[in-house]
Amino acid sequence: MEDTKLTTTNCIPPVSTDNKPRVLAFDFARGIAILMMVLIHTAVFIGGHDLINTPTGYIVNSFVCIFAAPVFMFVMGILFSLSSKTTFGVQLSRGFIILLLGYGLNFLRGTLPISLAMLFGWVEDDYPLEYMLEDDILQFAGIALIAMTLVKRAIPWSPVWFLLGLGVVIISPFVWNHGSDNSIVNYVLSLFFGGEEYNYFPFFPWSAFPLIGMAYGDYFKRTKEQKRFFINGSYPGIILIIAGLLFELKFKTGIWTDWYLGKYRQGQIPIPVVMIFSGFQFLWIPLCHVITTKIRENRFFTLLFFWSKNVTSFYVIQWIIIGWVCVVLMEIEWPAVILLVIVITFFTDKFVRLYNNLKKEKTQVK
Repeated sequence: MEDTKLTTTNCIPPVSTDNKPRVLAFDFARGIAILMMVLIHTAVFIGGHDLINTPTGYIVNSFVCIFAAPVFMFVMGILFSLSSKTTFGVQLSRGFIILLLGYGLNFLRGTLPISLAMLFGWVEDDYPLEYMLEDDILQFAGIALIAMTLVKRAIPWSPVWFLLGLGVVIISPFVWNHGSDNSIVNYVLSLFFGGEEYNYFPFFPWSAFPLIGMAYGDYFKRTKEQKRFFINGSYPGIILIIAGLLFELKFKTGIWTDWYLGKYRQGQIPIPVVMIFSGFQFLWIPLCHVITTKIRENRFFTLLFFWSKNVTSFYVIQWIIIGWVCVVLMEIEWPAVILLVIVITFFTDKFVRLYNNLKKEKTQVK
């Protein structure tokens, strides 16, 4: 995978994975996404409804989010194409493990703290077991990884992956909320088609991001001139953004008003939004490439690369911290939110490093 090397005379050496170089642009994008994720989670789940309805809250809820979940999923698709762990069985098992990890996280960040908070009288009239059913990004990531593995095995042509991603965008509004009278079947269907609550990342339309990212990563793997690739790769992004804007002008779905009002919290984001968000990735990744090749090594970059390399453990730990903070601290104002974001990020970083050290010691003992 020598094509994934970057010339880094002016920046920090690439973080390695599987003994091969990592691409700094992808790690930088995902590191920024981690920061935005902590900001959004803190503002929405600790700041509360009133905070989100402030002008600053509108910006966070409506625009900052474009740097978070869509980037995670797009980069996930890219790295899936670049990964050396390409065996069918390994990828399928990883998908199922991530899916199960999502439910374990639901217990640790939701059911457990809420149960204890009710026991001590801190929270009233809540239903702790309902938190176990949340369809968050880990559940979606697990299902998406399984789907990408099956797609790659059945259709080994990256242009088709891109078209499948666009197909997901188009058909999603027609399959939303298709459920069943059977509660178990209905829950399984909600993971794919969304529902009224607790379905933040239904497969339709969110799988568009990793599928398109998967095609992007395959083209990147084959390129011989990375600078030219990033320039040419921006053109599909411009086309997608223009297409999304034209779609909105033609059909007037009301995305701007609805997005501000948080109407898409259940993950059922409409066609123009998915197109615009997807197109943004084709412009954001090249910008990250420019940043990581033109700016010299610094501690901030080092942190971003470390967080990106440990994205799953960082995601799990920050959610556990936020879940427990929620039961004792709610409805804080903006200056306090920013301070809390810094504190949560700091302690998450420390716990991730502690977790890595414990894993290393366990490996050495074996």
